[in-house]
Amino acid sequence: MQVFDEALATVDQARAYQIDDVLLLRAAGSKPTACHVVTLERGLLDVEPPAFTARLSTDPRVRCTAAVAPFEVHQAYRVGVLRPHVLLHHEGGE
Repeated sequence: MQVFDEALATVDQARAYQIDDVLLLRAAGSKPTACHVVTLERGLLDVEPPAFTARLSTDPRVRCTAAVAPFEVHQAYRVGVLRPHVLLHHEGGE
């Protein structure tokens, strides 16, 4: 069971690659503890350019120590035609 907080993830590096109609989004950074999970979600309100959000979630059943941990996540999305720009919303902005 994951509880989604309103907190955004801290992203230090983000890259997007597109092959045909598939966009591969990669984000890396740090999370508050090793128990936090970072997910990438596609925004439904922004159509052009496509927008995504890096969110933190926690599992309340897991006990963790407060030690910063690195993360790297990848997610693939179908976006249709070639997109020269995409947005990633995170704690530091876009």
